[in-house]
Amino acid sequence: MPELVVSVRYATKAADPPNDKVKAKVGRLRTVIGNEFPNATVDVDLVGAAALNALARERKSSTLTLRLSESPMSPEKGGLICLVSLSDYFDFITDEERRLRDAIFEENVRDYEGYTVVNRGISDSLRQGDAANADFWWLNNGVTVIGKRLQPSGKRLDIEDPQIVNGLQTSRTIYQYFHNLTRQSKASSAAAQEGKVRQLLVRVIETQDDTVASQIIKATNSQNLVSAANLRSAEPFQRDIEEYFQRHNLYYERKKNHYKNLGKPRADIVEVLELAQAVGSILLQQPNTARGMPSSLVRGKLYERVFSDKTPLDAYYNCLQVVRMVDSYLSRLGVASGRHDRSNIRFHLARAAAAFALTSSRPRAQALAKIDLSVFDDTFLKKVQDWVITAREAAAKAVGTSDTSVLAKSVEWANEINRRLSRYTDKGRWPKQISVSSK
Repeated sequence: MPELVVSVRYATKAADPPNDKVKAKVGRLRTVIGNEFPNATVDVDLVGAAALNALARERKSSTLTLRLSESPMSPEKGGLICLVSLSDYFDFITDEERRLRDAIFEENVRDYEGYTVVNRGISDSLRQGDAANADFWWLNNGVTVIGKRLQPSGKRLDIEDPQIVNGLQTSRTIYQYFHNLTRQSKASSAAAQEGKVRQLLVRVIETQDDTVASQIIKATNSQNLVSAANLRSAEPFQRDIEEYFQRHNLYYERKKNHYKNLGKPRADIVEVLELAQAVGSILLQQPNTARGMPSSLVRGKLYERVFSDKTPLDAYYNCLQVVRMVDSYLSRLGVASGRHDRSNIRFHLARAAAAFALTSSRPRAQALAKIDLSVFDDTFLKKVQDWVITAREAAAKAVGTSDTSVLAKSVEWANEINRRLSRYTDKGRWPKQISVSSK
């Protein structure tokens, strides 16, 4: 007798785990089905928002074939080292209509950088043609591909769910070169044969372990030109922020230059460091760090605090908007003389303005997620700015300097703001002249 399996999937957009009532209903459902089909295996699966989100992001598994010039080298610990002709590699990264397979670059930490010095060098090497004295792989570090399963067979390698995690710049430049040649090949038989002699070094690693895959991505992209923020771009929470911002018509640049290359308006693009500075100055109450050491916000322990999946996504959006409204206010009204002066006050002003708007010396993420952005008009910001400048003057006397750049980057001004705001909280009284109701 064949085994009967009854599977029930209940999908909901609820973010919270099932409560006791739901669990009780699951139990009753199992009982009802079990009574009707005594010999059946009953499987009831509750699919919440997180699981639905994961399913929506899941890539369609596909197997692509990479043609090799020679049988690959296989080191003792696994993986394959291959030489692939440039024309065969072009076939690997393009579909039947000669369009670039964007899906195989999903795990790469960067998008195409454009016509940079390095990419111009790659392009120049390609244009030397197969008659060049130096083979292409002598001049290029090659690419790294990871796949869930590898099936080598002679000079053919089948790769399940391939991801090019390092070498996107090389790949895109090769694509552009052969894409142009494809149009020329109709008029020239020599162009049609280009790329069959010169080789590309391709490292292919088989792994189904996400931790190992992350280690490979991080290690192969740990170069001076890749920022710490870009190295974390493939993390699920970074994708959550990107998707949330898109719903608000903003484009979160978790992969450097991705939306710039797509031609999105500059004003609608949000860089990782810009968001980190906004969150660092308002939620972490460290405007001095946002001004003086912004890169530290996307590294180590500070990164974990700035980009915590326990922080509501609304809070990220609101922190960004507060800083952008402060920037607009400072620039539009000319209340600070020059861009440098605006840079030295913007984060301190945003930090204090959020505190006054919520009448809380150290606003928490949940409060920031619900902050009323309409509060931050010119009248309100002007009052807060005057208050912030008074705090700066007090800090200047304490440390013996009036250099606004030094004060903005040091902890003394930030501490003076914290001390004054905490005093309002302790006394339970906030200045009426800066209160939201007195705008």
